[in-house]
Amino acid sequence: MKSLLALFFLSMSTMAIAQTNALQAINSALQRGDAATVASYFDQSVVLDILGDEAIATPAEARNRLEKFFTSHKPAGFKQSHSGSSQGKDSHYMIGELNDGKGSYRVYLYFKTSGGKYTLQELRIDQ
Repeated sequence: MKSLLALFFLSMSTMAIAQTNALQAINSALQRGDAATVASYFDQSVVLDILGDEAIATPAEARNRLEKFFTSHKPAGFKQSHSGSSQGKDSHYMIGELNDGKGSYRVYLYFKTSGGKYTLQELRIDQ
């Protein structure tokens, strides 16, 4: 029984570390304007809405559109303001503010989780 309980707590801590690592990596990538790192978390299709231009895109298309945004809006910083998980812990969201020196943009990210792996299914950048 003790070994079963220990295994449970080990798996829960592993999931918490995976969550922290994924969210920190994306947070850092948004600060740097690193579309490649953000794209490494994209699901097989991504709902992408950048300044009102919404599309369901492949990871490659979404990465290209995000790179274009970062080229014309070079990030000067990103600050996460909210995050949370669904009751079943199978989805997660993060909301923050991206600054480019000229203005700020609200960023919303929605993830699905499976086996401790985060896949980014939706990314919205609004002014």
